[in-house]
Amino acid sequence: MRTHNSDTEYFETYLRRINGEYYFYVLGKAGEPIVNAEIEKLELTPLVSDKKVYIEEFATDRDGKVKLGTLKEIVRINISGFKNDKRFNFTWNLPYENESFQFPYSLHFLEGEEIILPYPHEMFNSGNISLMKVNSLTKPIKNLFGSIEYKRKEGHEYGDIILRDLEYGESSLNIF
Repeated sequence: MRTHNSDTEYFETYLRRINGEYYFYVLGKAGEPIVNAEIEKLELTPLVSDKKVYIEEFATDRDGKVKLGTLKEIVRINISGFKNDKRFNFTWNLPYENESFQFPYSLHFLEGEEIILPYPHEMFNSGNISLMKVNSLTKPIKNLFGSIEYKRKEGHEYGDIILRDLEYGESSLNIF
């Protein structure tokens, strides 16, 4: 947490979804809208086709926002711009359809500790996920698929994967 007590000019950016449409906000220290913040570059990455890039086409309105729309098929947004001498550059990953998960690059755990992670698919099998014990060069040395349990969450199209009985050393979890 930062207080920014000594900053005279300060703002944060936000991405918000309201009624199925996305809005990009630039708000000041007290939540006030930052009007006419220039969006230098808006980059939309769809699930399947090529990126769409918009250069210097947008600025925030009197509410400090830019309406981006429904963004169907878009899985990543990158927005960069400025207001006076302050610059911003932010990237957001959007949920595709209803569910989305972001996993950390690495996890540290104690031997024998149970790890519970959300799993983004309703279909669970060895073609979608793998868990391998690896050596220091990340070469597989043992299949640990048997250490994975899948538990579907009631009312959702996804569940949790539970990793149990992991051994000392490095393991690699891959989700396809």
